[in-house]
Amino acid sequence: MIGKCRRSVAINKPLVLCLSLVLLSGWSCDRKQNSLIDLVPANSCAVVVIDWQVVRVDGDLRRLLNGNKLESILPQLALESVSVKSIAIFSGINTGPEAGMILRAVFDKRRQVSALKTLGWQEEFGDGRLLLVKGQHSIALPQQNTMYVGTREGARAVFQALDERRQSFSSSSSYKRLLEGMSSRGNPITAFLVFPQGTLDMADAALQATSFALLLFDLGAVGALLKQVNVARGLGLSLGRRSNQVYPVEMCALMRDEKAAAVVSGSLNLMKGFSSMATTNSRESHTLETLSELSVTRHGEVVSIQFKVPPAALVDNAGR
Repeated sequence: MIGKCRRSVAINKPLVLCLSLVLLSGWSCDRKQNSLIDLVPANSCAVVVIDWQVVRVDGDLRRLLNGNKLESILPQLALESVSVKSIAIFSGINTGPEAGMILRAVFDKRRQVSALKTLGWQEEFGDGRLLLVKGQHSIALPQQNTMYVGTREGARAVFQALDERRQSFSSSSSYKRLLEGMSSRGNPITAFLVFPQGTLDMADAALQATSFALLLFDLGAVGALLKQVNVARGLGLSLGRRSNQVYPVEMCALMRDEKAAAVVSGSLNLMKGFSSMATTNSRESHTLETLSELSVTRHGEVVSIQFKVPPAALVDNAGR
């Protein structure tokens, strides 16, 4: 479902498209319940968070995320689609074992455990924590109205993130910088792609994801620019609710330093100026029109690019 970061930098289409991802019904934690991003393990490189209540009823966003497939998993977890509020999907470096999905939904814990057992899930205890296991899959209930499903290693990492903040993805400096650079909040889909210090091919992986994501929206020239600079360290992408027949998109690229970010920001604004040039190619014309409507801002080493796409672009690109 979610793309996994490999040493060979093969990132699958749904992940970057899912682009994704975070909407966490709240970016900040309250005293009683952590936000989903706080439960994601620190060594995750790819995270997508979905406001399922919005995506479930939005046909375009649903197709973009292959929502039918996602929804088909819920009965196996004894969950009804309408009860699910938000979903976070994460994976680690080099197809690491710590991967899975965290769901926030309305359910009674005792009844949920009982329902899962009737579906063939068996109770086990690991490190003093209750797990429900079926084959290679594990389910954990780390907090009220919160369910994790994935690998056993992923479950252990989620509990560690719950117990200690520095074991959470939200403690990542790259994530924090991308989040600070984003002007959008509370969008149905947000994704983050970051790489821990020392990760091999870090910049190449981030650039491949960035270039691919931009290509999806006919902005391949922007991706080519980032690739030439060759200094991206991470990517954040947020997709908002439809308004006036278009979807707002924001992409944030975490560059190596402020100097590199300034070069990219200036070059993007220069490209906007050239986008007014006439062209006879209809696809080129659409690309240039989109480019001319870009909003480019810089926050330190983070370059933020905002633009809008019609529903047809989402559907067409989801099928590529």
